[in-house]
Amino acid sequence: MKTYSISIPGDGAPATREFALASKTHPIYCVATGKEAELFCDEVVHAGDAEFATFNEKHSAKLDIFRSANSALGQIVTAAPAMPNTGISAGFMVLADKVCSFTTIGAVDFYHYNAQGEKAFQAAHPFGYQLANGAEESEKYLISDKCELVGRDMVFLATDGFKPYFELPEFTKLFLDWPENLDVLLKAFMKIKSAEDSSRFGRPRTLVAVKL
Repeated sequence: MKTYSISIPGDGAPATREFALASKTHPIYCVATGKEAELFCDEVVHAGDAEFATFNEKHSAKLDIFRSANSALGQIVTAAPAMPNTGISAGFMVLADKVCSFTTIGAVDFYHYNAQGEKAFQAAHPFGYQLANGAEESEKYLISDKCELVGRDMVFLATDGFKPYFELPEFTKLFLDWPENLDVLLKAFMKIKSAEDSSRFGRPRTLVAVKL
């Protein structure tokens, strides 16, 4: 299994906390954007590690992980939950027995590509989404599902700054090929695209990629 993560603050944009984290012991990955992104990811990985042994057998595992992280967030975020600009966007995925289970909220999308580089599935939030802010009401806005992985499938979690990149075949082909210098090639590619259209390709963005 190959993994890759990257966080880019954006071209000339105000400071935005973009964060990605992977468990050191299990295939658990989280991305988040917002003031308390790191706190949320830390809690997801901690709770995910605790749930991993029985993850696929426990129907509520994904929700329990989100609740743990959202509860920790609620102790920090003090603004009114009804405010649309309060809280963070986040997503996490857990790979167990060739099944990828994921949960996202806000401006984080999940992508599944097959071994031929064809998009098999995408989970994206509609415009006007809610964010994770410590309130129980946030749970109504979760996208949570799972998909079976075969061969050399690829899965991604990405904040919406990466959305226009996923429209480019040459972007996903980098991960399909997964060369040793992937990081160098990806950064060079993004630099070119950002110079062409900073408003589309130069936004703050975070990504986690996993290839079987």
